[in-house]
Amino acid sequence: GAEGYLTKQSSPDQLIQAVRQVKQGRLYVDPALAAEMVDGIVHSNASEDPLIVLSPREFQLFKLMAEGHSIAQIADIISISPKTVGVHHANIMRKLNLENTTQLVRLAIYCNIIAA
Repeated sequence: GAEGYLTKQSSPDQLIQAVRQVKQGRLYVDPALAAEMVDGIVHSNASEDPLIVLSPREFQLFKLMAEGHSIAQIADIISISPKTVGVHHANIMRKLNLENTTQLVRLAIYCNIIAA
C-alpha cells in the first residue's frame, strides 16, 4: 500500500519532505489534496441534504434545470442573461460534484425537488 501521495504539480521540496516523512514511518499526502479531502468529508457529513451548499439563486436554477428547461429558457424565466445562467450552471455542477444533466435530474428526484 501507498504511504505517501503527491500530485504531478508537487514541488521538488514537497517530494523531499514526503520521502523524509515516509522514511520515518509516517504517511504523507500532498497538502492541497489533503485540504480537498477534508473539505469533501466535511461537506458530505454536514447535512443529509446535499443541496444545502447551493445559494437560493443556484437552487432556483437547479430546480429549473432539473425540470428540463434550457439555459435560454431559464434566462427568460428569471430575466438574467444566458451567460449568467451558464456561470450558475457551472457552479452548481461543481458544488454538487455532478458531471452531467442526467446526474442533476437524478439528484433532484432523490431530494424530492421534482417527481420521477
